[in-house]
Amino acid sequence: MEILIKIQKKIELSLVYLAGVLLILLMIVISAESLLRKFANYSIPGIFEIASQLMVGITILGIAYVQSEKEHIQVDIMNKVFSQFLLKVTDFFSYLIGLFLASIFGYQGFFKFIESYQTGETAMGIISVPFWPGRLAIFLAMFLLCTRFLIDIILLFMNKERVAATFTEAPDVIKIEEDFIQQSQYVDQR
Repeated sequence: MEILIKIQKKIELSLVYLAGVLLILLMIVISAESLLRKFANYSIPGIFEIASQLMVGITILGIAYVQSEKEHIQVDIMNKVFSQFLLKVTDFFSYLIGLFLASIFGYQGFFKFIESYQTGETAMGIISVPFWPGRLAIFLAMFLLCTRFLIDIILLFMNKERVAATFTEAPDVIKIEEDFIQQSQYVDQR
């Protein structure tokens, strides 16, 4: 299991680096477009289509890595209120729903990628920019997200993962509010 997790983590990190490279490429293309338009009165043909395809990879390739780090948006206040058992139950159902949705997107993404590649589907514009690389990125990201959700479910049942690990160091909100109320009452008494 540990080997599978290490391989998964390396692939996820590789896709994050690829998204970073695509971001740098997008910045170069957009900067070149701006400079050429300002100083040479020239526009790069198909810039909108190229930027659109780069944005797909930038936004989607890091999704499995973010899930592995548990950095997606979540309701933190429940970690202080719910018991560890209830947190595990809610995590299990969130992972299950995530697995279900990611598998639908991955399944559709795979067939859209195959269809796009076979038909040679391109963006309508000055130059032909193929759609299949963006569809491949969606399929890969969703496939990795599915495997990440499966790993998370297995780790949840093996008790290898601390549910509220990131929030144990956080200050107790209720304690801070009580201290604030006491201080304001002290000020009022003066």
